[in-house]
Amino acid sequence: MGRIAAYLASDGEISPLAIIERLLNRHQTVALPVVRSKTEMHFYQVNNHTDFVRSNFGILEPNESTAYVATTSLSLILVPLVAFDNNGFRLGRGRGYYDRHFQLHSAVRVGLAHEIQAASQIPNEPWDLPLDAVITEKGWRSFTPRGKMLLPPQHR
Repeated sequence: MGRIAAYLASDGEISPLAIIERLLNRHQTVALPVVRSKTEMHFYQVNNHTDFVRSNFGILEPNESTAYVATTSLSLILVPLVAFDNNGFRLGRGRGYYDRHFQLHSAVRVGLAHEIQAASQIPNEPWDLPLDAVITEKGWRSFTPRGKMLLPPQHR
């Protein structure tokens, strides 16, 4: 499956912690974001013994003494969101870290959401990147061919 980026939930976001734990138990490489400045985000590998620190935003991040993971090596990223629409556009918290970070990288982007977070249309700008898929309690929604490719053949 390759290297996977995730996040630690805050402020009502869907928590991917069970997914992270399952991936780690299967010896997959999992990376979490560290925000370094108003525009810069990087990913660091985590394991069951990683030390965490609280960021300026109050979000837990891996201590930067863990291994850096190049974004170009990521195959999948689980993305937090506030809302999403039928075209795969997401509304985040408005700081643009994920869109800026992944403009030049090809990792498959999958959002985690409650179905109630679905909107008919999210305003978007030219720099906003659509998600490839979203997972809600009602199942998987694909927005791109890459999102469909992650499903088993019988569900495509």
